[in-house]
Amino acid sequence: MLVPKVGRIAWLVASNDYNVASARYRAIYPSLALKDRGYVNRIFWKPQQLLSALDQFDAVIVVKRLDPALIDIVASATEQGKLVFLDLCDNILSRDYRNTLHARNQMVFEAIAPHLSGIVTTGTALASQICCETGFPSEKVFIVEDCVETPKLMDRGQKAFQKRAKAQPQETSKQKHVAHRTGHYVREVLSQLGRVDGQGRLTAPPKNDTNASTSALVGRAKALGKRVFLTFRYPRRSILIVRESLRERDTLNNMPDSPETDLFEQPGKQKRKNIVLWFGNHGGPHSDFGMLTLLKFASELRAAAKKTTFTLVVGSNGLAMYLSFIARLGLRTKYVEWSPTAVPHYLSIAKVCVIPTGNDEFSIAKSANRHILALSHGVPVVASPLPSTKPLSKFITSTRISNGISEYLTNTEKRIEDVNKAKYVIEQSFTIECIGEKWEAV
Repeated sequence: MLVPKVGRIAWLVASNDYNVASARYRAIYPSLALKDRGYVNRIFWKPQQLLSALDQFDAVIVVKRLDPALIDIVASATEQGKLVFLDLCDNILSRDYRNTLHARNQMVFEAIAPHLSGIVTTGTALASQICCETGFPSEKVFIVEDCVETPKLMDRGQKAFQKRAKAQPQETSKQKHVAHRTGHYVREVLSQLGRVDGQGRLTAPPKNDTNASTSALVGRAKALGKRVFLTFRYPRRSILIVRESLRERDTLNNMPDSPETDLFEQPGKQKRKNIVLWFGNHGGPHSDFGMLTLLKFASELRAAAKKTTFTLVVGSNGLAMYLSFIARLGLRTKYVEWSPTAVPHYLSIAKVCVIPTGNDEFSIAKSANRHILALSHGVPVVASPLPSTKPLSKFITSTRISNGISEYLTNTEKRIEDVNKAKYVIEQSFTIECIGEKWEAV
């Protein structure tokens, strides 16, 4: 058992943003799974708040953070006889991780490692890397995969997280000032683009601008309200990017309807369209993962486009990167700012999901959560092979990429066959119930 029966577990996450995948997959959803099994959970993102409430819990699980504040928390928890686990969904101990953070992460890890009850990771590749790089005993490393993120689970997790967030302190006056100034810049941008509704959709193109689709792209990306200052760290620079993008003639066009409806589509649901979807974090300097991995599939995508017309939809958090690279691949493309609703919507109408990956150790240790998410929505996957996708490898196309994309776009039976076989594996190993059982066994 993880803790004594009906134990109390404190989770410490790195961000209070529900859109951060590590918070959802590695804390919010596991806490709900354990709640269903009789455990009491509370999620923290401020170390001092956890420290002051430490005596109320039997175990502490730290999710993807190695900042100096952990040293006091782990030492205090150990002194009180509590279990302490470090959950890592990425190799943040890698030498390349966010450049200068490696040295700090390594020092903090060395300070807390003797007191850890164990480390929990998403797969064998990451577990092996951690043991090799740190010397941490392999018998104290446990594997709990990411669960499949269903609409029902996402809604439940969001409600639980919002309820907890209401109890947290309100934003400081400095944060309000930053938000106010950012709002000023956003209004300046929107005044150039035309009227935008509450969902960020352009309702009327600005005068003398016939390229409404480009304006709609930028309008959606900039009309994020409360989250915009998280997307663009430098608001003035983002305006320059927007102005430049308005001069570009990218390939955003209306996506054609598919000539047929998939057999796994239920009545009333939208028809699947000739959409090839990529979604994920735009990337970082510490690894070759992210949006630019699409460049590895560029020739295959172009070859597939010659056979079958499709739109490449990119769901991410990097508009500038999209405009600089992906929009210039010579393909019909569309950018969608990532949100808890945007990507699921495109998963409901896409025919293929492409997931190329990097070649460094950080990328190789990535979990299969995107593959599982796409397949659970009925979308077949064309992807680079990863150790984490081994259970699903028979139902994911990893060779002859161009042919794989074309076949899934045109062959309904092939899509249904591979998706249904993959769904069976997902139901056996990656549901929230399966993850709860594995966490309880840690």
